[in-house]
Amino acid sequence: MNNPEIFNQNILNQITSEIVVLDKDLKVIWVNDSAITNNWKISDEHSNINSQFSFQTNAELKQLIDDCLDTGNTIIKRDFKLERDNDKYRIVDLTVNWSESDQLLILEVLCVDNLHKIIDSSKVFSTQKIAANLARTLAHEVKNPLSGIKGSAQILMNKLNDDFSKKFLDIIINETERLNNIVTKILTPPKKPKLELFNIHSALEKVFALSQADEYEDLKIQRDYDPSIPEVYGDEDLFIQAILNIFKNAQQALTLTEDPLITIKSRVTYSQPINGVIHSTLCE
Repeated sequence: MNNPEIFNQNILNQITSEIVVLDKDLKVIWVNDSAITNNWKISDEHSNINSQFSFQTNAELKQLIDDCLDTGNTIIKRDFKLERDNDKYRIVDLTVNWSESDQLLILEVLCVDNLHKIIDSSKVFSTQKIAANLARTLAHEVKNPLSGIKGSAQILMNKLNDDFSKKFLDIIINETERLNNIVTKILTPPKKPKLELFNIHSALEKVFALSQADEYEDLKIQRDYDPSIPEVYGDEDLFIQAILNIFKNAQQALTLTEDPLITIKSRVTYSQPINGVIHSTLCE
């Protein structure tokens, strides 16, 4: 406590900002612990602060120091790019002070890289939250029309007698129900897939029926099923949605083809990797 200079240096070593003291020749004569951690160095007799940074940083830093010396005012530069010769750089808030009594320049450097990361993270979170709220709002708006479509299709199903109309009304009812389930999933917290045994060909027939109702009139669709395939264990709705997505991609890829043809084929293959893992089949 008897030496104020040592006392002041101890205080400056406790703060997180980097404190760099320069003489009038821009030689670094003292740095605090935080500055040492970030590779600031005391200048030797043949160098000054310019030896520590890139040409661009030195030019901009000299301009800030000149402004400070000319005006006698404290100069603050936000988002200053502090670049070293090895192309490594940091974004900092830089404050330049001139002490007339001591004839010294004092630089205070505050790294804002982490602050920017926090701000960017907050922006992403905010955007995701807005998107989720928008999805829920749209889902609410969609549910009511879906109920109306399904109800109307069911009324028509009871009034119409021809099989052709009933076939497509049945598709409308089933797909409306499937869409309603998707909307419900958006509105409710994520749940595990509904795993149960289902007939893979029954699911493929639903995909086929939907494809028949599509606007691609010239498209020919063949079915080639292996009837020996047993029921599979999984979520039928997710399976149908996945196959529909693949089917839609195939349709779009064949738009300019002269005689478009898609074959829906089912086969059993053995020793095939799934996600890079070969699974064994055990039978009793």
